[in-house]
Amino acid sequence: MQVKHIPKLGEMVKSWIFWLIIVTGIAIAIRSLPAWTYYAWGADFGIYYGLTSRLVENQQIFLAYDGWGSSYNYFPVLYFVSAFGHWLTGADLMWVMAKIAPVFGGLTVLIFYFIVYELTKKRNIALLSSLFLAVIPFHVYQTSHAAPLTMGHFFMMLSIYFFIKYSQNYKYLAFLMISTILLIMSHHLTTYFYLISLLLIVLVKSLETELKFLWKEITYLTVGSALTFSYWFLVATPVSDNFMEGGIPFQSQQVAVLFYVVMYGALFGSYVAKKYMSSLVNFVRKLFWSDTPNRHKRALAYFISSVIIILSIEFIFLFVSFPASGIKMTPLAIVYSLPIVFFIGIGCMG
Repeated sequence: MQVKHIPKLGEMVKSWIFWLIIVTGIAIAIRSLPAWTYYAWGADFGIYYGLTSRLVENQQIFLAYDGWGSSYNYFPVLYFVSAFGHWLTGADLMWVMAKIAPVFGGLTVLIFYFIVYELTKKRNIALLSSLFLAVIPFHVYQTSHAAPLTMGHFFMMLSIYFFIKYSQNYKYLAFLMISTILLIMSHHLTTYFYLISLLLIVLVKSLETELKFLWKEITYLTVGSALTFSYWFLVATPVSDNFMEGGIPFQSQQVAVLFYVVMYGALFGSYVAKKYMSSLVNFVRKLFWSDTPNRHKRALAYFISSVIIILSIEFIFLFVSFPASGIKMTPLAIVYSLPIVFFIGIGCMG
C-alpha cells in the first residue's frame, strides 16, 4: 500500500493555500471576537433576532413587521441562514445567529483573494490585498454584525467574482444569477452599490473594448438591474417608496428609467468618443491605467496626494465645526483616523 506524501512545514509555508487559510482565519477571528465576547452584538440585533424567531415559528418568508425601520422583513437571507444553523445544530437561536454572520463576513476576504487573482494573475498581490481587507477597520466592524449588510457583503463579493468569470466564460451565468438573486434578497443598499460598481466597470471596459464584445456584460447588467428594481417595486415596496425617492425630485419608477438612460447613454458616448475623439480617450487611458514606466511614480503620487488632501480637510475641522453636528475634530481623532486615511490612499493608488 502506497503512503501519500505528507507535506512538511517548510513546504506548507511556501504554499499560497497555506497563507490564504491564515488570512481567512484572521478575518473570521477578528470579526467573530465581539460575538463571542458579548451575548448580543450588532446594531439592531434585536430586530433581526425577532424576525428570525418569527420565521422559525411561522415558517413564512415575508413576515408582518411594524417596528423600527420599514423594510427589514423583505431581506430574509440572514434569517434563513440563521434559522438553518439553529435547525442543524439545535443551539439557541440567539447564540447561533450572532456566531454565523461574522463567518460570512470573514469569508468575503477569501472571495476577494480570487477576485484580485483573476484580475492580476499574481498570488502575492492577491494575498496582500486580502490581508488588507481582513484587517481594514470599517469592513471588520460592519461585517462583524449579525445584520443583512454582512450577508450583502458576502454575496456582493461572490457576484463580482462570478461576473468576472462570466465575462470570460458564459457557462458561469447560472452561478452568477443565483448569487445575484441572493444578493438582492440580502440587503438593498449593498445591491445598490453593486449596480453602480458594475455600471462603472462596464463603462471603463467600453473604452478599451468594442461594444459588440461586451454583449454578455451589458446583457447581465440590464437583467440584473431589472431584477433588482422589480424586487423593490413588487416585493420590498418600502425600498422603492422611501429609499429610492429619498432626497431626490423623482419617483422610484423614474429613477429606474434614469438608470437605463444613463447606462445606455454613457455606452453610446463611449462609442462616439472612441470613434471621433480618439486623442481624448488615449489621454484618459494613459492618465489612469496605461502600462508605462512611470506608473509606479504616478501611483505613489496618488497615494501621497490623497493622504495630504484628507488630512488637510481634517485639520480644517480642528477649528471649524462639522455641519449639522456642530462638533470639531480633535488631534487624537486625527491620529485614530490614520489607518483609514492610509487605506483610502492605497485605494487611490489602484
